[in-house]
Amino acid sequence: MFQKHRVVFYSATSMLHHVNSVGKSAFYHLRNIYRIRKLLSTKTTETLVHAFVTSKLELGNSLLHNVPKYVIKKLQSIQSAAAGVFSSSSKYDHITLIVFDLYWLPVSDRIKLKIILLTHKALHQQSLIYIFKTLTPLFNFKNAPVIFTEHYT
Repeated sequence: MFQKHRVVFYSATSMLHHVNSVGKSAFYHLRNIYRIRKLLSTKTTETLVHAFVTSKLELGNSLLHNVPKYVIKKLQSIQSAAAGVFSSSSKYDHITLIVFDLYWLPVSDRIKLKIILLTHKALHQQSLIYIFKTLTPLFNFKNAPVIFTEHYT
């Protein structure tokens, strides 16, 4: 069964409703994975956590740039809980070290990486054409890289 991924987008300033929606869904799946964790191999657990939890963290995260820190903390708690379920750690273990050992970027860095990746693809015309068309050159010298900025019409 496939569902379309969607971003709940009500307010450009807080995005809190979207984050709460992601959190509700992610914690539901984490609870279910935790219940059967002892029956699963490490690879299967990794696949389930990535399929049901980290994919939700990635969905629309570029829209979360410049949101308040408490919104990012909610998403970080989801990632930390996912790391705890994945590693079968107790709730008293320091989760930051576990996340570091798993080579997972913190949520705030994931958001920055997504924006950098989208910008890179747009500048090299590897993204959708409407994204490239929203960029206009800031300056253009011979043999110099062109810097783009958003274009508002």
